[in-house]
Amino acid sequence: MKSYGEESPEVLKKEFSRRVEDWIREAFKEVGGAGVSVDRVILYVKLGLTLEGLLRSREQVGQYKDLLRSALGLKPAGKTGEEVLASFSLDQSFQARLSRSKTVRISDLLGKDSTPQQVMEYIWYRKTGVIRRSRNGGFIVDAERLKSIGSKGSITVKDLNKYLGEVPSQLWGKIISGSVLGRMSRDEIVEFASRFYGRNPGVDKRIDHEIASRLNAGWRPSLNEYRRIERVVSKVSPRLRASALLPYMLPQVDAALLSRDDISRLAKRIEELSLKDRWRIIDKIYKNPGYEPLLNQLGVFSLAGIGNPERLGEPLRSKSLLGQSLMNYIVFLLTRDPSYLDYSIYLASRVNTEALEPGLRRLHEGLLAGDSRRLITIIARQDPAEAVEALSYKVWEYASTRGRLEVESSLLRRAVEIGCMILSRAWARRGVAAEWRASFRRGRVDVRKTMFNHLRMDESIVYRRRERRVKVVGVVDVSGSMSRFSLWAILSLASLTPVLSGVVMFSEKPVVYKAPGVKTHRLLVNYLENLFQQGFKGYTNISSALREAYRLSLKTGSNRIVVFTDLQQTVQDVDPWVEAAGITGRGVRVIVITPSQTDDKVVELMRSAGCLVEVVSSPEKIPKILKRKLNV
Repeated sequence: MKSYGEESPEVLKKEFSRRVEDWIREAFKEVGGAGVSVDRVILYVKLGLTLEGLLRSREQVGQYKDLLRSALGLKPAGKTGEEVLASFSLDQSFQARLSRSKTVRISDLLGKDSTPQQVMEYIWYRKTGVIRRSRNGGFIVDAERLKSIGSKGSITVKDLNKYLGEVPSQLWGKIISGSVLGRMSRDEIVEFASRFYGRNPGVDKRIDHEIASRLNAGWRPSLNEYRRIERVVSKVSPRLRASALLPYMLPQVDAALLSRDDISRLAKRIEELSLKDRWRIIDKIYKNPGYEPLLNQLGVFSLAGIGNPERLGEPLRSKSLLGQSLMNYIVFLLTRDPSYLDYSIYLASRVNTEALEPGLRRLHEGLLAGDSRRLITIIARQDPAEAVEALSYKVWEYASTRGRLEVESSLLRRAVEIGCMILSRAWARRGVAAEWRASFRRGRVDVRKTMFNHLRMDESIVYRRRERRVKVVGVVDVSGSMSRFSLWAILSLASLTPVLSGVVMFSEKPVVYKAPGVKTHRLLVNYLENLFQQGFKGYTNISSALREAYRLSLKTGSNRIVVFTDLQQTVQDVDPWVEAAGITGRGVRVIVITPSQTDDKVVELMRSAGCLVEVVSSPEKIPKILKRKLNV
């Protein structure tokens, strides 16, 4: 054994540095440097060096390395489409045909008499790069790879989606069976149907059966998923149970088949959609008299999307005209263009007041009078969430019709001011906890409560003391996918202002903003306007924003992070639920506020990571949720 001399400390330092560098390189293996949190790398190195000291066997250390990297999110999660659908031994005759020439045509390899295995082998050779596309669009054979390919092959769903389109469609039925479709995940079946439906009648029938079975079993595709498989759903809609129907399917459904309960359920689901999507559906069904009972259950903002109300009966006609009048008045408030005010009053004058519900008559009177303060108060009491969404929609619509990428400053300021007025009146006594709490021990005397006690013959004195507030970091998604919910996401921060220690705004990259110290109307409007002006465009990197929010929480002593996002990450990085699990594991509470259109699967993944996820359809619910979740 070597004795310790004067140079031993330097030798030890070098050896230790080498070991640390080795573990750091191991941390970035497969995932690269982007998106890897420093805290996780440090934790990985510490645990790794400990394992290395405890375990003598290199094989054991290697096994624990993989487990450790997976647990800390340093190893990419398994991707969908990697399940092996078929394994087979490669046909030597097929290989012989490939080896005859440097170039090849699909017709040389596959014909109408080709076997299922030959079809799968073609996909296998494309997957492995033995057959690859040339610059002129043809196919060439890589002779070197062909020699080293081995004797066995396999294909996955991912391979089917990538290369099946090159195979003649009359051969698809030989490998696409009902069992293959049944083994596909939700994302895979949507991808497959959107790419290959309509080109092989036999395969189409199998896709129809599979999607109808999933819908009847309880699958509820999101709007984006539905749009990709709309042709399939329209064809199988007569075979669906009423409980499986979604609002998007109504144009393909016979209204006479719907019960009262079905109509009520579908009307409620329509109201949960964005205004634009609601109007798209309503425009397709309002001409069908069978859907009038459903339309009668919708609000004025939804009915504003009806193109020609005159063909409808009362009170639906009047309700639709009232909605159109209100939308035009909102545009007037934003633009100050008097033509919108004149048209709003004209539409309101055509409304039959007697046909309106009692609650809508006050709104009608306010529109006829053109009284903005009165109207804002009425809207705040009746439908504040719808009004805020209408504001947001009209801001972006008005800007896009003028070919501008950014919203005019004056228009934006008015939108934020109006939104603050609506929500501040709607959120009265629903925000975060009061600054003072009652105490019977020490602090200043609460004169008012003490007097109330004396009037009730209770001579005890009530004191009040300032409670220690929680500190919260706000995280707001300003990517393009959040543009529909942009204003309510920004205005929702108003309910957090008393406890807000900072805001992280993000699309592709996060930016940190200092929160206003005082909640005054002018300061709040300036602050929210500045946030709103940052964009709502570009890609989304939720994981990067969570890392920045965690760093900010450490600086400010905040132990709560509130995230407003639709959970659609479009940048290559660590999955958001993996990043969130690391944060919640360190004792920081993460609350995610997300719109109702968010993918249910992602919501469950975030919940499994320890996050408190609330799916909300309107901003008016947010203060109550925050008050409950933040324990303030």
